[in-house]
Amino acid sequence: MGIRQVNGAKHSNIATSSEPDRDYAWYAVYTAFRSEKQVAAHLFRKNIHVYLPLITKSRRYVRKIKTYKVPMIGCYLFVYIQRQQYIEVLETERVVKFIKNGKEPARIKSTEIDLLRRIEGAEMEVESHPGILSEGDEVELSQGNLIGLKGRLIKRQARKAS
Repeated sequence: MGIRQVNGAKHSNIATSSEPDRDYAWYAVYTAFRSEKQVAAHLFRKNIHVYLPLITKSRRYVRKIKTYKVPMIGCYLFVYIQRQQYIEVLETERVVKFIKNGKEPARIKSTEIDLLRRIEGAEMEVESHPGILSEGDEVELSQGNLIGLKGRLIKRQARKAS
């Protein structure tokens, strides 16, 4: 995946698109420790639309390499529900709570969920040319699933010798 410097004005993280269906919204659900997959299965059986972003991890053993999927964000998953399904989700085994903004469950914009889906599918390492970028520079991804994503370079890490 390539990365390039962005010159000019600062870029906003605020999404401007509106939600497609006002009756349904995305919410973040906090689960018991290491229960995300179980909760997702329970919610799926209740016909609740659930999104659990997963990433692939590999572990090397003496005679084999095992690959498995783990939650991208520990103890969290996302549900796309109507307000009246709130209690049904809370009654699900191993669900702890909804993430709230004040007293109300915090709605998550569809654009944020779409971004998580793009990140979930990105399994490439980011490359840049040595000496071109410095910490604090504005950058834009130029290849891969996250093409067009803009941000600021926070830290440079040296590559480990293989």
